Amino acid sequence: MQIESTLPLAIALAIVAITPAEAAKKKACAGGAIERAICADADLAALARETERLSALALAGRQMTKEARAVFAAGAKDWRGERDACGAQGRDCLIEQHLSRINALRQITPTDAKGTSRGPTLYVCDGLAETVSAITVSGRTPRAYLAWGDYAFALSGKDGSYATELDSGLMTFATAPGGATLGLPGRGERACRPAG
Repeated sequence: MQIESTLPLAIALAIVAITPAEAAKKKACAGGAIERAICADADLAALARETERLSALALAGRQMTKEARAVFAAGAKDWRGERDACGAQGRDCLIEQHLSRINALRQITPTDAKGTSRGPTLYVCDGLAETVSAITVSGRTPRAYLAWGDYAFALSGKDGSYATELDSGLMTFATAPGGATLGLPGRGERACRPAG
């Protein structure tokens, strides 16, 4: 008789139980306005998950001495401050901040192929003195992040072609086997070859 009376309770507990992933998401979404904005947007949430995944991977790496962990933690804190400063700038700022952090983390974990991000791939582009570093992130809205010298750009697109509208015009980046094409406003397209 006692077994029968506890069975419905066990079933009820199983129905309302949440997985550890759901619990983590619920906790993350209960944070401040920035966390709630990220949780409410599927693209931002996917970028946040990739950022967290790469952070955990970097921290688990063999190169993480005590000193390296302290530098990593300080960098993560600085990045969160920059991300949280997006505030009124909104979604585009949050996307750019996440891509910037993914780019930094990919420098530490360049060979990882388990997540949604790839790279960095280094390119030498005609007419540019600096090497271009490119990372890509797959998802509902594929994205690329390009950086060289003092410049960094977040682009979106599909099928290996990405673009962003700058004040001076449209910037494009397209990958192809053996290279890429970079289009800069007012300066035309230039061929890019993998560095090294």
